[in-house]
Amino acid sequence: MSYEAEKCSLCGTADWEWEEDRYAYEPVLHQCMGCYYKSVYYDSLGKPPAGATVELQKVTPQMAAKREVRELKEIQKRKAAKAAAAAKEG
Repeated sequence: MSYEAEKCSLCGTADWEWEEDRYAYEPVLHQCMGCYYKSVYYDSLGKPPAGATVELQKVTPQMAAKREVRELKEIQKRKAAKAAAAAKEG
């Protein structure tokens, strides 16, 4: 049996490694920013359509420009709503 076949599919260690040295490994937290952003986006969808998955797409300059325009429009919309509410009150 090969070393790979002996390894646990969840943690990647083999029983004999623990028998040999009980302190051979220690848990270390690793956070992948890509996985984090995928999770945040997926959670923001509420109830996504059946079979939907979230993929990461490399941002092109055109995509970045479109996002910036959307964000600027959103800021303008919020400012206009705030001004309208202030005018209504005053």
